[in-house]
Parts: sequence; structure tokens; C-alpha cells
Amino acid sequence: MPLKLQDGVLDTRGMPKDKHRGLPVPDAMHQLKSALIHYEGKEISVIVEREQEVQNMEKIAKYRGYKFSSEKRDGFYQMDLKVK
Repeated sequence: MPLKLQDGVLDTRGMPKDKHRGLPVPDAMHQLKSALIHYEGKEISVIVEREQEVQNMEKIAKYRGYKFSSEKRDGFYQMDLKVK
């Protein structure tokens, strides 16, 4: 399934679920990793459904040296990652 990446915003919601584990495939972390490989901008916003995904994204941001901020919105979380 193609990434939902438009104008620097990656929306990871709505991915098909693995029928055996009930988890989205690809998960938000793998979607972000793919987006960072192909995205040429210096900032990217990521929309996720669960708080655990926010914690996973923060780990990626720290590893890659990005500034990271997150905000809980109505029914989802939005994170902003920016190259330092």
C-alpha cells in the first residue's frame, strides 16, 4: 500500500491489519522510515492513532537527530520532526 504523504504530512492511519496479529501493516514506524528515505524536505509531520506510536516515533527522531514535538488532537496524535 502506498504511503499517504502529502505536503510534508504522513498520515499513518487506516493501514490494513494483519489478520493473525491485528496490527497495521506497514506499521507507523516503518511508514516513517520509508518516508524519510524518499522525502526531500527538512520537516515532516506524522499522524498516528495511538500513544505508543508516538513513543516509537520519538525514538526514531532521537536516533536520527531530529527535533521532535507531539500534540494530542481529536482522536489522533500529530508529531513534527525537524532536522536540527
